Amino acid sequence: MNMKIPQHYFHRQPQELRQQESLLDVLSPDEKSQSRDSSVRTRQTRVASTPGDIATLLAEKNEMQHKRDEQRVQSRNQIRRRIALTKIEHLTDLYQLLESPDPTARQQRQQKIEQLLSSDNAPDAGQWVAVTEGDPVLADTLLRAALSTAQRLGQQEKMDAISTALKTLEQTFEQEIGAGINTAEAIAAFTTHPEHKLAMRQLYYSAVIGQQSVETLFDVLLEKFGSSRFELALHTMKRALADDIAALAPSSSRRALHHIATALNDAGAISTTLVMVKDFLDHLKGKFADVTTPTDSLIRSLIGMCHNGFQSHQLTQLGPQIVGPNPLHQSFFYNQFLMLVVKLPSTLWKNDPADQQRAVKMVRTLTSEYRAWEEKARPRAAARVNESQ
Repeated sequence: MNMKIPQHYFHRQPQELRQQESLLDVLSPDEKSQSRDSSVRTRQTRVASTPGDIATLLAEKNEMQHKRDEQRVQSRNQIRRRIALTKIEHLTDLYQLLESPDPTARQQRQQKIEQLLSSDNAPDAGQWVAVTEGDPVLADTLLRAALSTAQRLGQQEKMDAISTALKTLEQTFEQEIGAGINTAEAIAAFTTHPEHKLAMRQLYYSAVIGQQSVETLFDVLLEKFGSSRFELALHTMKRALADDIAALAPSSSRRALHHIATALNDAGAISTTLVMVKDFLDHLKGKFADVTTPTDSLIRSLIGMCHNGFQSHQLTQLGPQIVGPNPLHQSFFYNQFLMLVVKLPSTLWKNDPADQQRAVKMVRTLTSEYRAWEEKARPRAAARVNESQ
């Protein structure tokens, strides 16, 4: 989908709509010209010689004024209709970027909105957002489309109700609405699936507005989209951030957005680790057929251990979880795991670069213990073989 949405918030009129609305003022007669016309008519009235002439002039003046008023009202209404239709076209394009083009889903949401608008008590922001599965920008877009339709049809009572709803929604979700509009095109380029679009927006809201850590964002991206689509999802988040920064009304301060963008640009370490972990697991699977641990699961566990520092109980549980209870298999695992930890990018160890050295030391200690066990177990195994012979 290649529809282009202006990078600004719809609470502010697009330039073309403001220009159209300014025509309304142009169509109104200038007060000064009316004053001059009135003075000319007055002088003409003074020179009129009979009461009949005066009455005729007044009648002509009233008729001309009435025609001008009718033309002005008609022109205003025509321009307002054109503006309303233009708004609806923009909002329809935005909705298709935010959601799927399925008309049934939109119709169902519009029906729910109509029900809320006709309720006796004014709904709160949570009720409006519930109509769109928790997505504020979708609720805002549908309400604005309904407002434009009501304006076109001259439904004043409905216009008032929708305006109140929009204010209620904005008071709670102003940043989310702005972020959703600014990032709609980038997310639509990533997927056409409505649930995936919503998931990406929710991630963006959490990272930008909720100030979630970038590490947590990486983890959720891996959980939602897996290692196979991680790179594409990450690229989408970067593009969405760039669009938000470039917007006339960014959802947060540009300084905060730039800070997140810089952190996302440092994600090369994650990409490198993905490749390393995949190779590591492929090697294990070639050695032991019963290894079934997914790459996504191990990469998420490993990144978490790097960010928070290795804990001994996590490390000792990792081998049995991946290669099973056989001590020889575990010994092989930890020897291979040691080489992996040594090669991990230093930027993964966010809290303290020294954590990597401590982690390497912990794994080496564990491999030494397994080696000592093997040395003790080897003579006993040989003795059992001799006894059996």
